[in-house]
Amino acid sequence: MSRKFHFSSASSDYFSLTTDMVYICGGKDGNVRHKSMERYSPVENRWEVIGDLSLGRDGMALTEAGENIYFIGGFDGINALDMVERFDVMKSEFSTLHPMISKRSAPGVAVMDNMIYACGGYDDIEHLTTVERYDIVADQWTCLRPMKRQLCYALACVLNEKLLLVAGYNGESLLDTVDYYNPETDTWRTMEAELSLARSDPGVAVVRASLHWATRKDKPVEN
Repeated sequence: MSRKFHFSSASSDYFSLTTDMVYICGGKDGNVRHKSMERYSPVENRWEVIGDLSLGRDGMALTEAGENIYFIGGFDGINALDMVERFDVMKSEFSTLHPMISKRSAPGVAVMDNMIYACGGYDDIEHLTTVERYDIVADQWTCLRPMKRQLCYALACVLNEKLLLVAGYNGESLLDTVDYYNPETDTWRTMEAELSLARSDPGVAVVRASLHWATRKDKPVEN
């Protein structure tokens, strides 16, 4: 198995790419929230089930750091979750980590400088402005400066050492905005350039320092 990888993208629900394999986990088939994880081998051109999370859920974010995949938050059908789990790719082992400070369904999650950022989401009561950061080495979450707006179903990515949150839903309407966080100054700003469409739950990737996005839910921006 090759161990050469540096995959830079947004952390979208249920999906991660590492060690030349594609991993997919959780989600919902319309009736059941799954806890199983499958892995795709491009060499063998096949999927295989390799294990289970402790709890079936959707609205979860996945991200990879080092040789581990991290499963952040989600919704189990009754409650939003603060749960954090990790899958060690080389050992094929699951472990439970320190929970987040807040419960978060559909947060924006990304890794920057070996820290995991969890932004916004829904906690069963409201759409959140809060942000927290996970220290992988210390297994500890720390609260950061809140975002400028309530945000759920936004996608997070890293560009030019900034954490970007693209589009999303604020509890009332879909958004066409891109907010970014500077960890050096602990500040949030909003890009002057807006998306041409308001979008919820988009897919985002950073390719050669340019942003590209696709979405499952969008609508024209209302003036």
